[in-house]
Amino acid sequence: MKNVDLINGWHEEELGGQLPFRWMERRAEAVLHIDPPPAEGEPVFLPISAVDSGGRLGNPRLTVEAGGRVVGESRIGPYQWDENAFPLPLFAAGGESVRLPLTLRVDRWLEPGDEEPRELG
Repeated sequence: MKNVDLINGWHEEELGGQLPFRWMERRAEAVLHIDPPPAEGEPVFLPISAVDSGGRLGNPRLTVEAGGRVVGESRIGPYQWDENAFPLPLFAAGGESVRLPLTLRVDRWLEPGDEEPRELG
């Protein structure tokens, strides 16, 4: 993810099968860099793949904020990766690169315990 800076609430990258993934906490922050910016009126979407690993979280709701405003919500299903595309706010044409703050939240997470010391969302 070369165009994303992970700020708070992210765990180290892991390998699941052949693809890397990353657990988050119940709330995670990042900054998305969009360069070059899209043409005026061109839709921009944030793709997110997520899974309720083993069904342990009971289909959590993922809420995505971009620039301080909620741009979408999705229920995350168990056992297989869900692909989501959240619409991002429109940008003015001709601008320089865009730095868009992102916040992701889940309404269900695993508390740290004896087997796993991390909060997992």
